[in-house]
Amino acid sequence: MAKNLTSHTLTRRDFLKIAGSAAFLTAGASIVPHYLRRAVLPEEVVEAQGAPYDLYYAGTDGWISLPPTPAIPPFHPDNLAPPGLTTYIFGFRNVSGMDDIRKNNQKNKAQHNAPVFWVNQYNPSSPVDFRMQLTNLGLALRPDLFDAHTIHWHGFRNVIPFFDGEPTTSVS
Repeated sequence: MAKNLTSHTLTRRDFLKIAGSAAFLTAGASIVPHYLRRAVLPEEVVEAQGAPYDLYYAGTDGWISLPPTPAIPPFHPDNLAPPGLTTYIFGFRNVSGMDDIRKNNQKNKAQHNAPVFWVNQYNPSSPVDFRMQLTNLGLALRPDLFDAHTIHWHGFRNVIPFFDGEPTTSVS
């Protein structure tokens, strides 16, 4: 089966198809819901970044001590652990109010459990926004890796795994 390849010239019909499609896309962009246009409006993103935060957490790695028994060599206790510690973890530190030097000194000091915080439940008659800033300090033990961090809420009844906070499958 041989195909005859010929050069295609732009006909009047082709021109009208292209012009009509462009007009349709231009008109359709004006009715796109606001939440779909957020990435197109960077000034709104920049304004959101400047809003003051109520709480500031930093994700990092670190070491903790777990009971030494039962030993499960070579996994527990970890043979790379510093004296007095047994287990390598990923977690958070509360760095609210710290300057950049103190924040960066929290690297390799993840805590288990992550710092707990409480917020007031939404009250329609008196709405208050809660803003949390997250940053990633990096991993001291494995600087070649990056670790995605999210926060999630506990206390919802019958929560689906999509909202559980696991970074690669959650809303965040």
